[in-house]
Amino acid sequence: ERVGVFIKRAGTIIFLVSILIWLLSNFPIGAELGETYAGQIGKALEFLGVLMGFDWKIMVALIFGFAAKEMSLATLAILYGSEGTTLTEALLKSWTPLVAFTFLAVQMIYTPCLASVAVMKRETNSWKWTAFGVGYTLTLALIIGVVIYNVGLVLGFT
Repeated sequence: ERVGVFIKRAGTIIFLVSILIWLLSNFPIGAELGETYAGQIGKALEFLGVLMGFDWKIMVALIFGFAAKEMSLATLAILYGSEGTTLTEALLKSWTPLVAFTFLAVQMIYTPCLASVAVMKRETNSWKWTAFGVGYTLTLALIIGVVIYNVGLVLGFT
């Protein structure tokens, strides 16, 4: 019974966030991908991404991954695949192994998904603890990402 309730709530949240992602990725109408609202958000956060070797596209994928981790992959496919290549080909051209490893670490450490945040709020019955949990994982992911990327550079990885 509880699984059914979770799936219903999670599905609703993921559906609503998917609509939001679509809107952000397609407006203003006629704008280049980097100039859409999603692109503008990614470029505004790119200063954090640069510390980890990430461009604005990776930052957008991480933001959308907050709704559900699966959304990160879909977002990467849209943003990098827009050049007429497969995602694999586009990432091999755009990412170094170090960037890929850093992305993997950050992706696994930061907040699991919006549905998990909703469950965290329900279980703790506190917005304060929920905000702490989200803030903690985001901060930890940023720190670990910066450390991995910069140690990798010092050790000569690219």
